[in-house]
Amino acid sequence: MFDKGLNGVLHIQLTANNVIICCSDGRGNVVLWSSAGERGFKGKKKSSPFAIQMTMEIILKKIIAINIKNIQVEIKGIESNRDVVLRVLQSSVLNITSIRDIVTKSHNGCKLPKVRRV
Repeated sequence: MFDKGLNGVLHIQLTANNVIICCSDGRGNVVLWSSAGERGFKGKKKSSPFAIQMTMEIILKKIIAINIKNIQVEIKGIESNRDVVLRVLQSSVLNITSIRDIVTKSHNGCKLPKVRRV
């Protein structure tokens, strides 16, 4: 399915406090990664649209430098910041084969404590 050096998977995790972006090859081995904290943003500014845009642009430049042409995108996290990510991806020269939304499934929470017998 994947040719060596031409395809990759871009994993994007958007939280309320940070953005973490990781690029892996077809086998799942991490090739490169970046985060807003690594870029020098501190505190609540790490989850700002500007920090997300800067982090995305830097990781896309690194992806182009290592000769990856086609990427699959997996986004996990807050919806308000997803449009920033998609805007940056549209302006890139990479061929985006698919965009997946990763949603965690609820499991009805933890088990309740036993009823106290008196």
